[in-house]
Amino acid sequence: MWRLQGRALLGKSHTVDKLDIHLKGKKVRKHSTLEAFFRLNASGNELAKSLFYSEIPSYFIMKGGEWVEGRARKVVSRIYSVSPAQTELYMLRTLLLYVKGPTSFEDLYEVDGEICPTYAIACVRRGIASGTVKLYSFRYIKVHL
Repeated sequence: MWRLQGRALLGKSHTVDKLDIHLKGKKVRKHSTLEAFFRLNASGNELAKSLFYSEIPSYFIMKGGEWVEGRARKVVSRIYSVSPAQTELYMLRTLLLYVKGPTSFEDLYEVDGEICPTYAIACVRRGIASGTVKLYSFRYIKVHL
């Protein structure tokens, strides 16, 4: 209908950037936006370190598998959804929503200088999740702090 009326379809609103979410070594695409985010933070870029993963597309543009600084733009970023049944992946996604400037997957395991064995426990120790994390294989794990 819009095209028939001669109205422009492109360039009128926000861009939607989809951000990858995967565990280490399990990427789906050749150029992962998540791994590029870690490399950007590891490079020492102060702006990137002050942003959450979902805020990166507002200030950076993905070119050739790397985030490069660009002009501020109207963008809606969306981290792919994850089922809570995939506990570790779901907790990784949760950590990325609350932690600024991580430099690697391993960096997200660290809380107050201590390495946590799982992302679920890291979420609990950071105060992001409760002390009981439901695993969808019909059992619960109790996280002792």
